[in-house]
Amino acid sequence: MTRRMRVSGWMVRAVRLFAVFIVAGVAVGSFALPRGATEMTILGDGRGAVQDAFDRADPGLAGRAGRMDVVLLRRAENLRHLPDIARLCRRACVEAITVIREMHLGGLRRRIVVDLSQFPGAEVIDTGATLPGEVAECIVLAVQMEVADVFGAPVPDCVPSHRRIWRLPFGL
Repeated sequence: MTRRMRVSGWMVRAVRLFAVFIVAGVAVGSFALPRGATEMTILGDGRGAVQDAFDRADPGLAGRAGRMDVVLLRRAENLRHLPDIARLCRRACVEAITVIREMHLGGLRRRIVVDLSQFPGAEVIDTGATLPGEVAECIVLAVQMEVADVFGAPVPDCVPSHRRIWRLPFGL
């Protein structure tokens, strides 16, 4: 014969109170907090030229970009100085432009890793000159295509090679 478990009144009230807190938390998170952070960060060699090209091409792009980092590397070997990005790449950032789409609990964050050594004409930054305008505009076109987020969108012709990879949360 099985014994019936008797639930006391305080236990029922505690479960109801917990459910109310859960519903209130979801409501606040869904309606009171902003929908998605919009931040776009440009890091690395030639940042000024790329930022100027963004400002000329589409000044409102940063507001539509969501959470995005554009990492400009003079050479692919310089990735070792950015351990967070190197961990996400896992030896996959060998193309001229590699888009890493990182999923986590806060949403999607895109990191665009640009290897400038694969772009023709970009080697002038080794001499201390600024990044050529054609290369900066090509990077802007590639980022605009990524912001448009069209699945299978064509890559601009000026990009020598391109790759998109996904990373799951918690390093999975």
